[in-house]
Amino acid sequence: DEIVRNKNKRDIAIYLLKKHTCLTNRQIGEQFGNISYSAVAKVYWKFLERLKKDKMLRKKITEIMSHVKG
Repeated sequence: DEIVRNKNKRDIAIYLLKKHTCLTNRQIGEQFGNISYSAVAKVYWKFLERLKKDKMLRKKITEIMSHVKG
């Protein structure tokens, strides 16, 4: 489903921005259609929980970061 895939991409992007930048939740939210700072925090914490349980998701994040870091 396209909406689910786009939400996953958004969640991954929010997670990576929180983890690897100094941007605030408000600044991150502005990049995603002005979602609230609390929504950004909620996405981030839910994504952390998913990472703990989902080996394939952890592998995907590692793959993404290998392309970013070179």
